[in-house]
Amino acid sequence: MSIIGNLRRKVGLFILCACFLICLTPSYISAYDTVTIKVYLDSKYIQYEGNPGSISTIMGYVNYPFQYYWGEKLTPTYLAENSMPASNCQLSYAACCSNTCSTNCTNTYPCTSTYHHKNIYYNYLYMCTWNPAGSYDLVMGNTICKVCYNADGIGHTDNCPGLGAVTGDHTFAMYYRTSTIPSGLDVDIYNTRLRQHEISHNYGCEDGGCMYNSPCIMKGSYDTVDVYDSLQLWCADCHFDFNPNIQ
Repeated sequence: MSIIGNLRRKVGLFILCACFLICLTPSYISAYDTVTIKVYLDSKYIQYEGNPGSISTIMGYVNYPFQYYWGEKLTPTYLAENSMPASNCQLSYAACCSNTCSTNCTNTYPCTSTYHHKNIYYNYLYMCTWNPAGSYDLVMGNTICKVCYNADGIGHTDNCPGLGAVTGDHTFAMYYRTSTIPSGLDVDIYNTRLRQHEISHNYGCEDGGCMYNSPCIMKGSYDTVDVYDSLQLWCADCHFDFNPNIQ
């Protein structure tokens, strides 16, 4: 092949690569729709963190990719929820439920047991029942209490920090403090990623549907990434599922 032919080939490949990279590069958008969200704080959160306290900073981080990538500006209103079941547990907010409690742990609401106020389904369904969205677009319940549930095939576990309804309007999430954050995780980063994950459910994203070998907020890929102004947190499959017109 001639020198000119080689040059033309290299230029052509460069242009193709450049076009491919441009297509993959997320674009910053300035226009947005306002998405109103009621952010409920339980009495234990307010006791230790104030109202709204540090969650207002976290929600600012949470909002960034929703507003500047999807055009969905999350606009929170902070409200006290003094009857959140988790707040009524006799155990310390940082304590997991005991083995005695686990025999009464059911993923239902209402819960007839005198134990297991910390069951995450119990708290999530409580929020859905007593705190409907109404004129708001979304509702998020928050507690600093360690939460638990009964998992199929596993049994009683506290490894369920959040819940979100796929295409629904409610989410529920634990708000971690330094005394409860799992080893190796940063409090602000994980509180941010957890809420971005759960709110993504409201927009149609599901657990377990991520593209293989591709980082995604829906499988915890960014739980230790401290870059809060990242626009693209979703893999191609979850990007396809995400519907900004739902809310």
